[in-house]
Amino acid sequence: MDAGAASLIGVDSSAEMLRHAPALRHVRYVHAAMETLERPPASVDLVYSSMALHFMEGVSDVFSRTAAWIRPGGHLVVTIEHPLVAATSRGDWIDDGRGALAWSVDQSLEEGPRRDQRGDLVIVRWHRSVSSRITMAVAAGFQLERLVEPCGVQDGWQQALAVMAKNHGRPAILGMRLTPD
Repeated sequence: MDAGAASLIGVDSSAEMLRHAPALRHVRYVHAAMETLERPPASVDLVYSSMALHFMEGVSDVFSRTAAWIRPGGHLVVTIEHPLVAATSRGDWIDDGRGALAWSVDQSLEEGPRRDQRGDLVIVRWHRSVSSRITMAVAAGFQLERLVEPCGVQDGWQQALAVMAKNHGRPAILGMRLTPD
């Protein structure tokens, strides 16, 4: 609201995540999937997707849908798990033989579902290359304004999780700022 927003809508397909969302008077929460969410054409200034699109098989349709919702001059800002994270058949850091950790990149261009077993839970991510994601966004009517690949911990973030420190040199997140044509 301090940035001038008249209203905010938080959307999540997980009822559990919505139960943990903070109760803010200016935010309306909606339990829905982006793949099925309905919004009037040209009705929003900004759509922000945080770490969600890599879980969606039909991301091309999501790009098309959101492009229609955004008013002229508006933006789609996306953060996703960087494709390099899922570009390995090993699934973890390996010792490079010199005492340093290295990330194996042996499946970068093999697109499709990647399954991660965590106890009884199976997490499915849809791996796509950076160029595939950008091509899908452009085909849906977006222009790429900015692409960022942050990695590791920056100065002043010493309290960050130890796992983030391992990502120095390998971007863990891919961020895109897109504008509809």
